Amino acid sequence: MSAVQAAEPGGAPILEVEEAFPGPHPFTVLAAAAAACLIVTAAVGRPLFPVLLGALILGCAVIAARRSRLRRYLLACAAVLVPLWISQLLIHGLTGPADAAALASWGPFRLTGVGLEQAAHYGLRMVPLVALGVLCGVVLDADAVTAAVDESRLPRGLGYVLTATLALGPVLTARNRRIAEAHAVRGGARPGPLRTLGAALARAVPLVAGSVQEAEERSVHLQSRGFPGQGRLQRYRAVRDSRTQQMLRVLLLVAAVLGAGALLWS
Repeated sequence: MSAVQAAEPGGAPILEVEEAFPGPHPFTVLAAAAAACLIVTAAVGRPLFPVLLGALILGCAVIAARRSRLRRYLLACAAVLVPLWISQLLIHGLTGPADAAALASWGPFRLTGVGLEQAAHYGLRMVPLVALGVLCGVVLDADAVTAAVDESRLPRGLGYVLTATLALGPVLTARNRRIAEAHAVRGGARPGPLRTLGAALARAVPLVAGSVQEAEERSVHLQSRGFPGQGRLQRYRAVRDSRTQQMLRVLLLVAAVLGAGALLWS
């Protein structure tokens, strides 16, 4: 079927949808992820939490493996969680109560059991959000999310921010790879912690500067084209949605709120 078809002889061509994105609607996937995150996070500190967290991590790993993206998923989770855990350790682990027994001390810093317990508590609360958020970023098609946002009732400005955020990761990864290759050609990669730190800073400056410049140029192009515009957008590809999926999204969110409330008040 042709993607362009004339409405009337001599009239303006009308774009028709040629095919649909495969899989469920992106909002259904996001609703399921939000429901699971809410339930597991509400169970923190309760006997059921280790079981729910283990099931969530296993499920996320299986889904990423079925998409042949397990390694990428695990690396992305580690890149987010490790700095968060270190920050929690620095905030809570080394600043425990003054009357708590110190496991070790380095000058004014004291590592206490109470501080470690608090750091572990807050660190584990982040795992469901990061695990599910990274999974959505890995398995969801950015083009499908863009189409879903455009077809929804969300303001187009907000939709652009959401889709640009989804596309930011791959763009920065590719740009960082090109910068690293350029430094390697110039012989910038040398052993040693100080040289490694210097190389990281040398990558960060052009990475951030290039991103800011690209955002400025993109805003000029969008303004010149009258973004956000009015009226319904026409696309070559649509996102499959149905009454069943819409009801499923509502049921998932309602069940998550009720389940989280039951866990919090139990």
